[in-house]
Parts: sequence; structure tokens; C-alpha cells
Amino acid sequence: MLIPSNEQSEQSIENLLRQKGAPDKCHVMSDNPDIDDREMSLTDALSKTVAMDAGTLISCIPGTLAYFKMEGFDGRYILER
Repeated sequence: MLIPSNEQSEQSIENLLRQKGAPDKCHVMSDNPDIDDREMSLTDALSKTVAMDAGTLISCIPGTLAYFKMEGFDGRYILER
């Protein structure tokens, strides 16, 4: 699901993910080496991802729920099964 442009703030994205069952901890895969391959809180992961230029996948519930941000500032998605 493409996140609507008016819901692309850190807080809005976190709210959308929490409504879908996202827990406090997540796993991050990113072009940003500071957060790549780390377990971290969803809040911290989003704060280090949303405004950055790096492509990032935040796995909230493995195989079920994730947030994907394409490199650059366009293309923010919630991925769910």
C-alpha cells in the first residue's frame, strides 16, 4: 500500500503500522550503514529513516508487516500479507 502523501510523517507512519499490529521492536535493513542489520525500536527506526535519502526496509512482523522506503524522498509503502 502506497502511503498517501498527507500521511508520510514519522508519527503518521508509526500510527499506521501500530494499527496493523507492529510491535515495539523491529529489524532494519538499510542503505544507511548506521542502522543496517539492527534490531531497534520502531520509533527510532522511523526517525532515522523517514527524512533520510537511503532506501530502507523495516520488518515489523517477519513475512507479514513491513515499511519500505525507496531511495530518495518518494515511494513510501506499507507491505502486508
